[in-house]
Amino acid sequence: MIFAEYVQNIPLVSIFYARFHETKGAIIEYTYPEGSFPQPLQTFSKKLLIPKDELMGKVITLRTSLEDEEGKASQYKIINCPVMVENNARYTRYQFKFNFGFILKWDYDKNAEEEPSTEYFRSSPFAPLVKKLAEDMRKIENEEQWLSNVANENDESNGIPQLLENMFVGLRKDGFVNIPVGLEGRNEIYLRVFPPTVLPNEVRVHHVPVLLDEKIQRLEYADLTVQEMIGRIDGINHIKKICGEHHRDMTPQIACLTIRDLCFAGVCRLDRIFKFSNRYRTTEKLDELYKAMLLRNPESEIAVYELSSIETTGSDFSDISIDYSEEDEDEHPMLCDVLQYHTAIAQNCDVRNLIQHAMLKEYIYLVEEYPALRKRDRFSEGSDHSVTKIDQRVELLTSAFSVDEICAHLNLSPTLLKQEFSRTFHDRLTYFFK
Repeated sequence: MIFAEYVQNIPLVSIFYARFHETKGAIIEYTYPEGSFPQPLQTFSKKLLIPKDELMGKVITLRTSLEDEEGKASQYKIINCPVMVENNARYTRYQFKFNFGFILKWDYDKNAEEEPSTEYFRSSPFAPLVKKLAEDMRKIENEEQWLSNVANENDESNGIPQLLENMFVGLRKDGFVNIPVGLEGRNEIYLRVFPPTVLPNEVRVHHVPVLLDEKIQRLEYADLTVQEMIGRIDGINHIKKICGEHHRDMTPQIACLTIRDLCFAGVCRLDRIFKFSNRYRTTEKLDELYKAMLLRNPESEIAVYELSSIETTGSDFSDISIDYSEEDEDEHPMLCDVLQYHTAIAQNCDVRNLIQHAMLKEYIYLVEEYPALRKRDRFSEGSDHSVTKIDQRVELLTSAFSVDEICAHLNLSPTLLKQEFSRTFHDRLTYFFK
């Protein structure tokens, strides 16, 4: 997930400061914004805001739901990390306990089966943040006794409310804060949320990297390999071709690892090699779009215009969807064959951008062709005993490598590759689609 996108939809609604009071026990002393910590939520979480000693220093996440007067349901998550600082000479009870926490909120339909805002309904982006905040404040308390002195003085003009406000505003606006803290601001705390991410798929030499923002090419990176790779990405060439014919500057292995890191950082995404001989299948999302077009939903017209502006050319995208979706599972028409029946689309729109956008929106997916050689044939001599680079690469014929990937490895076109395979392996090689 892109960092800016997550910050724009960040579910943070409150930050609070709690401590152990000598006579009152656990109290929530400050919250920001004021009134953002509902009383039912305080009652629910009070016992774990200042928990038993065994839980001190642990990140604790509480989850519950509340309904307002109108019956609207909201999910809440409280992420906090209680801290205990021990000192026999300094504190009355020989220890000082405090806790900074964050409250996340999502509105949802209580009758829905799925969780609300699945993409953002996660506390993991705040877990390392609250842990770091707890450790930083522990260090400041040990050095300056800032929090305990504020508690003893009972001064409403202390810096804790301002600290909560600065953290809340900074995290909501920018996703990170850098704030001076403590006596005379001699210490600083730096906090940053990390959007929920999943490891990218394995990057292979036939994948085509595409930058998510062209401005990225003008940025300077400390890593020279990253800087060199970003300068070569054009959204057309695959990774093996980007590395060059002799791999003098960069090997495909290093390039794949670099692209994988860039995908994980949200700098680029992976596409497939575009060819008019490619074969595609439609998904349920395209069926839903087609049905919306039939109903003439205003949103569907926007979606169709966003897809390729095909309606303005006198053509209808539903024609292509029918051509693909009505094919048998074992038959996969090539893109060039489909476009023969839709000359208006081929003449009036950028087919490459159309296909790339449709794959990005998950309206279609690429059906790839895989060659497979029987296991016993991989270790036997073919009828052609000449040692060629094709014979030396029989390990690519395990059904794990697509034709496009093998072509990238061997620097051959699909036509030449199949001709070489036909001369070498004859009828012992099987092709299948998946």
